Amino acid sequence: VIVQDILGACGGFSMVAGKVFMENEIPVQYVDLTLSNNQGTFETDEEGIYHFTNLVNGEMVEVTPSRHDWPLNGVTTLDVVLIKKHILGVELLSSPYQLIAADVNGNGAITTLDILNIQMNILQINDGFPAGSWKFVDAAYVFPDPTNPWLEVFPESISYDPLVMDELYTDFVAVKLGDVNGSAKGHDIGSGLTDRTEGRVQFQTKDRLVQAGETITLPFTVMEDLIAYQYTFDFDPTALRWLGTEVGLLGEEQIYTGYADGGQITVAWSEEKAGENQPGQLQFALHFEVLEEVRLADVLEITGDLTPAVAYDLTGQAHTVELGFQEDAALTAGYHLEQNVPNPFTTNTNIAFTIPADESVRLTVWDVSGRILFDQEQHFGAGTHTITLDQLAGQGVLYYQLQTAAFAKTMKMIRVD
Repeated sequence: VIVQDILGACGGFSMVAGKVFMENEIPVQYVDLTLSNNQGTFETDEEGIYHFTNLVNGEMVEVTPSRHDWPLNGVTTLDVVLIKKHILGVELLSSPYQLIAADVNGNGAITTLDILNIQMNILQINDGFPAGSWKFVDAAYVFPDPTNPWLEVFPESISYDPLVMDELYTDFVAVKLGDVNGSAKGHDIGSGLTDRTEGRVQFQTKDRLVQAGETITLPFTVMEDLIAYQYTFDFDPTALRWLGTEVGLLGEEQIYTGYADGGQITVAWSEEKAGENQPGQLQFALHFEVLEEVRLADVLEITGDLTPAVAYDLTGQAHTVELGFQEDAALTAGYHLEQNVPNPFTTNTNIAFTIPADESVRLTVWDVSGRILFDQEQHFGAGTHTITLDQLAGQGVLYYQLQTAAFAKTMKMIRVD
């Protein structure tokens, strides 16, 4: 009589291994894989791979992944735009993993409560989503209805009962909650912007010399037509004291002043429809009491210290964000920037300017998407000078800015075929 232990119940050892990756197939590092019954843990490497060896055959083995890190990894106001479009039926999220990512409160539906949760995290009011930072789904699982991943409970662990052989494809799909456009970094657990930026968007406010005891209002405008933006507005709290906020395009829920005592205000705006943000439209205004004599340009800045700084154009392309200043006559006497000639132009155009003293002058040209077309810094003597632009890559409406240590002005020009 020959007895064969086909199921391995009489002994032996096996391996359980696999890979953790996002829907876009990017591997995810730093995922903790835990075995049932305290049999061990393993952290995925940079390829998203893990393995457990010397597991006793014949016993039940369950593998459960988890990862807890910065909640805004891959999450920006662009995700808010995409979720708004889904809720309104304008543009539906196309995969079950995107739908799971949008459900940050974990109630099995996508609603405005999810948008509110994401908004409050971007503004640094909250730190984390109710449903956690990541979800993991058995990669072999097939959703009965991909448009409703909550139709049945999807498997967030994989078990073998009993384990009888090597199981080398115990794979999971990782879903970063809040990140519906797949921009999360699989290798990063820290903070910072994950979208690749191209070009720049400049928000403008006033610049002048202010005196202690004054009450001032700073309006913020932007020339580009955007669908979303976010940033941290920094000011020197020893020079200015925040008094209040005046809403414009942005509502009160899109500006957070809880850090104003320390000189920081967070901003996050999004809109699912193009054309809502008109060039030059008032975004919001801030009221301050001046505590000491300063030039405003010396104590104001846009950063990503709390809320990462990024703006999105109508195509969803990300751009860097910076703060620009409108000239003040008392500070800029003797400076002048003229309209380019000819305008409109086809190939060449001339830009004339006047400066009151010898200094360095920077001329920058960009298109409506924020893409830099020309950027040159050169030393000029006092007087009037002309810079000739030729062979610019852009067309249509373009912006040019002249900038010195004491002066900055932006104007519009048009290039046609």
